[in-house]
Amino acid sequence: MDVEGLIHLTDQQENDWKTKDPAGYQSAIESGVYNEEDNDLYAYDVLPDFLKNTIPNPGGGFDINLRPSEGEHGQ
Repeated sequence: MDVEGLIHLTDQQENDWKTKDPAGYQSAIESGVYNEEDNDLYAYDVLPDFLKNTIPNPGGGFDINLRPSEGEHGQ
């Protein structure tokens, strides 16, 4: 049975990770949280910040800041 990863990295994302953070990339492979054959990542928190900024956290949702409108509905 195949288990799908939380995140599927593109070839470009994998290459960026491999070249900009080789130690982190290798550590993720060795610890089993990244499958380099399928580009499947099983733990979002091992990604370096430059990739986290381009890939939404699949379990995290979004931070939304609400502020009152300045228009006719504002108070």
